[in-house]
Amino acid sequence: MLASPDAPEIVDVGYGQGKSFRLLAEAFRSRRIVALQSAFNNPAPYSPRPPMLPISTIGLMASGCAIVLLMPGPTNTLLAAAGLRQGLRRSAHLCAAELAGYLVSITLWGLCFTHASQSLGWLPKVLRVTSSLYLAWLALRLWFTANSIETSASGVVSTRTLFSATVLNPKAILFAGSIFPSVAFASVITWLQAMAIFAVLLIPIGLTWIAIGAAPRNGRAPFIRPAFFQRCASVVVGAFSVSLMWALAH
Repeated sequence: MLASPDAPEIVDVGYGQGKSFRLLAEAFRSRRIVALQSAFNNPAPYSPRPPMLPISTIGLMASGCAIVLLMPGPTNTLLAAAGLRQGLRRSAHLCAAELAGYLVSITLWGLCFTHASQSLGWLPKVLRVTSSLYLAWLALRLWFTANSIETSASGVVSTRTLFSATVLNPKAILFAGSIFPSVAFASVITWLQAMAIFAVLLIPIGLTWIAIGAAPRNGRAPFIRPAFFQRCASVVVGAFSVSLMWALAH
């Protein structure tokens, strides 16, 4: 280690208030301290920028979400069945239930994958089994109520039913585990950004599925029988239930 010279001269360059002069003098026993003041006498305090999703990440996430949301599945099938039974206008509010269900499910799955998967390794399997059983029950209900679709006064697809089906929708696993970036679950700001993008995509796609289901009701597709359409919806939901069980078994 090099020894400090006796009584050195020290040059202090900065934009502070001279509070370090005493410490420098005590540490080096200097003969003289020359202070050079920066031109920026009052620099703005540093404040870190809030975390933001990169543009490239937003593009990939938006395209992935749009593709998966457009795919047939339990929630989209129920939206179409609601449009068939109740019409577009009376079923439009179900998009809010779908959004709420996905917000809950994607958030829980995201936190599970990023935080709890190591300490609670059994939790994802339990959630998948629960999803499969609920979808199987929902498929049976759709099948056995198909004959009363034109005469029943109450719709089989209620807000609670759609919300529950969306919370247990296997698509939420895909969203949280593959499409949403992991940083989306790291802070509230990035979570809000990701969910805002998701909501902008979900609402028009959900309305589109309701309109598809409402087409036979409005006479635009007279060759489609409502009871047959609902039984097809039941088969689709049941297929998702079986696929979940198959994935767990293998």
